[in-house]
Amino acid sequence: TKLVPLTSTKHNDLNGLKNAMDQETKMVYLCNPNNPTGTVSPTSDLENFIKKVASTSIVLLDEAYTDYYDTPSMSKMIDAYPNLVIAKTFSKTFGMAGARVGYVLAHPNTIKALNEFQAWANAGPSAVSMQGALAAIKDKEFVTYCKQENIKAKDILYQGFDALGIKHIKSFTSFVYFDTATYKKDIPALLLANQIIGARSFEENSSWLRISIGTVAEMEKVVAVLKLGA
Repeated sequence: TKLVPLTSTKHNDLNGLKNAMDQETKMVYLCNPNNPTGTVSPTSDLENFIKKVASTSIVLLDEAYTDYYDTPSMSKMIDAYPNLVIAKTFSKTFGMAGARVGYVLAHPNTIKALNEFQAWANAGPSAVSMQGALAAIKDKEFVTYCKQENIKAKDILYQGFDALGIKHIKSFTSFVYFDTATYKKDIPALLLANQIIGARSFEENSSWLRISIGTVAEMEKVVAVLKLGA
């Protein structure tokens, strides 16, 4: 396994991924929008990357967060590139994390090959979870509501970070990546002391943290705690 660092702007390093490949590379994985940074690779760059890489290796593209800002899906490319496998989930905008329901978009032949890995026919989510997923797809109003509330809550956090001089990245997801270098206290400990869980580190020896976006009221509390602790 080869790990390719993000760029200095916390984006997927598509050139770095391509250059890291060799004759033994079987699969390349990337997440767009990225987790934990919330950044998005330009559509044209991602399309060109898939065209070059999917001819020799499987490209597993995690699109768990595309719905938050209508980030373009690469699903239009699956017919032309059988090695492209796109992972989707009901855990984010549909609000069904506990149901553990997801799905894959890929060429029909690829789907057929993936089915061979199932332990038994129809192995996967429970019947209850599947019915919930089918109902969720039809509930477009709820998804729209979740997206709108996510934007409102995120804007509150952005404004708080700006007021405190905390560097952060515009996020296309349901979390925000921010730099704690200029903040004097331990932010995760400060939040935890105020019954707030959701900020954590993803990079070793880094001052950057990811914080999940909750409700408007919850993000107002986060900002208030950070201002009191500053």
